[in-house]
Amino acid sequence: MKLLKIYLGEKDKYSGKPLFEFIVKRAYELGMKGVTVYRGVMGFGHKRHIHRSDFFSLSPDLPIIIEIVDSEEKIHVFIKEIENVEFDGLVFTADVDVIRMG
Repeated sequence: MKLLKIYLGEKDKYSGKPLFEFIVKRAYELGMKGVTVYRGVMGFGHKRHIHRSDFFSLSPDLPIIIEIVDSEEKIHVFIKEIENVEFDGLVFTADVDVIRMG
């Protein structure tokens, strides 16, 4: 099995809607085995902008992490589906040993 991990910002959009929602919906439509979205409390990426939630942030752009676990073949198909979506972030895969699913 493969783990696909996508790091992006909460403010990232696709067709006017949150990008993470588009990714989850597309994964669902393609029959992926499982998807989880996490909201980070603080982080920074390649551009070294610190993103965090605090009292002084009027509009936080918190880190979003999406994890998808499925077969290597389905992960590669999914990557092809999203590779032309524009956003500042990180996308990577890793081999995983699934102990239990379901």
